Amino acid sequence: MGILNFGRTLDSSAVNSLPPEIRAAAKGNVMLAAAIVNAQRHKTDLLEAEYTVPASAEEAIYRGRIYSITGKDPNFPKLPLKIIEMDMILSPYRFKRDIPKGCAKKDAVSYSNRPWADDRSEEEKNKYENIVEIRTRSAYRWVCEKLPDLAPASFDVYKIMKNDNAEEYCQLQETAYKMGRRI
Repeated sequence: MGILNFGRTLDSSAVNSLPPEIRAAAKGNVMLAAAIVNAQRHKTDLLEAEYTVPASAEEAIYRGRIYSITGKDPNFPKLPLKIIEMDMILSPYRFKRDIPKGCAKKDAVSYSNRPWADDRSEEEKNKYENIVEIRTRSAYRWVCEKLPDLAPASFDVYKIMKNDNAEEYCQLQETAYKMGRRI
């Protein structure tokens, strides 16, 4: 049985050729399944990770690289499970035809095999931190408005709870999620 996605199905032979961990992840991840279906349609084993700006330190490590779904292409790293867990957008990449989003076409192989490190500039790091601060403040305001009995006494306390992933914060997250909000 294939993986269903938006009226398209990944055929059984393609599913069976996937590494077991990728096959399992695709069954539970509509976006990954769509990327694999599209890659199959374009007759490629390669997926390109979105080049997000600004990015978190973790996203910066994985963004803009081209990955081999099966790990059989010697030019590109195997698609890591971590990128799937991060919900990074992946799209098919045809080596001879497509232009990579993160680098010049002639540099696609070397860029995809660059060191696994945070390569953001200080400016990008600051922009990302500002976005996180804005989102965190917005979430705190929402919690105060919608869940006043559970809301921490101050924004600073909320940030500490969030950064420590404290039990109280996890309960807040769960309650907010039940109400349709991710905090």
